[in-house]
Amino acid sequence: AITLRIDPLEHFYLDDHKLDGLPVLPMAAALEIILESVQAIYPNRSILQVTDFDIPAGILFPAGAKQLKVSASE
Repeated sequence: AITLRIDPLEHFYLDDHKLDGLPVLPMAAALEIILESVQAIYPNRSILQVTDFDIPAGILFPAGAKQLKVSASE
């Protein structure tokens, strides 16, 4: 598993992605983090598909930083 700390005060691109004034990590950015993490966990494997992925409003940051944990299994 890989844990990544995302803090809106450090990740300035979140200033351009807000809903109702709250920073939000878009679904496409979350998917990129997931895919890069899985590739780091399994460097000699290929990712064939992503299933059951649903973050309709992105990941909101109402209270500052969040720890995102990505785990993968075959």
